[in-house]
Amino acid sequence: MKTVSLDGLRANLTTRYKMLKLDRGERRMARVQERQADLSQFSALFEDFVEVICQSAQLGCSEKREAIYETLRGRLIDLYPSLRPFLGAYLESEDDLDQSGTGIRMDCLELLLAPPDLAEFLATDDGSVIERIGRTRESLMLYAEHLSHLAKRIG
Repeated sequence: MKTVSLDGLRANLTTRYKMLKLDRGERRMARVQERQADLSQFSALFEDFVEVICQSAQLGCSEKREAIYETLRGRLIDLYPSLRPFLGAYLESEDDLDQSGTGIRMDCLELLLAPPDLAEFLATDDGSVIERIGRTRESLMLYAEHLSHLAKRIG
């Protein structure tokens, strides 16, 4: 029968604990980096979306801008559900209710993405679009800062 010293057992357990802790830290860091990449992609798409809206407000709708709007809107809608649990804390506001009268609660980003086409977006602008864009940008920035601080703490 092989005998193991108490010191040897303690050293083995300490090594295993450090490895598990390192694995956990690496997994946490990987999740944070994945969220950062998702947020970066989403933020870039959002800025392109805002650019199309601003150009159209100044120059009017065109087939090209309409197509770009619909593509960007679709991609943002597809990506938002994975970010919403994290961005929601920054986006929620008592003032944001669905303007269509359905009573469905929507945040400022969801309200920006609600119109299915650019012409309707421009036609239904009630003067709050600039504020909603600003609040969405601020929310994206705050979440990015949160992830950055989290990465520093983990790493």
